[in-house]
Amino acid sequence: MKKIIFTIIFFQFFILSATPQFKLEVKGRVLNSDKPITGAILHLYKDSVEVQSIITNEDGEFVFIQFQYNNEYLLTATKEGFITKKLIISLNGFTDSKAREYQGECNLTIVLNENPSIKNLSSQLNVLLAKPVGRIYYDSLENDLKVER
Repeated sequence: MKKIIFTIIFFQFFILSATPQFKLEVKGRVLNSDKPITGAILHLYKDSVEVQSIITNEDGEFVFIQFQYNNEYLLTATKEGFITKKLIISLNGFTDSKAREYQGECNLTIVLNENPSIKNLSSQLNVLLAKPVGRIYYDSLENDLKVER
């Protein structure tokens, strides 16, 4: 019995130690002009499924930590009365060894603009902005994340 328990513990340790310990923190602030937006809602999606949802604090701050390498995510930021912004986070290109050693963070400032009061203009803007306005991607040559807007 003791041999079986030891064997199980050994294999669990071996499997866990072989798993890359990828760590990424995407954090930042949501602003309107230079003023923080309290209560903005940020959603993180992977394969069209919501992974995490966060509401900004009184300083407009947020932090996401639930990422897996070699995946792509969609980050949306929204608040009633403001135009929704979308960003793509692409973590493709990591090797297991680079993922094991990677511990990084990406700091973002997301600026939300107020919805125009003219109805037709507002709906036209929302159609135009339905596509992501920026992209965060992994640069394997520099072993770091880059922000492209």
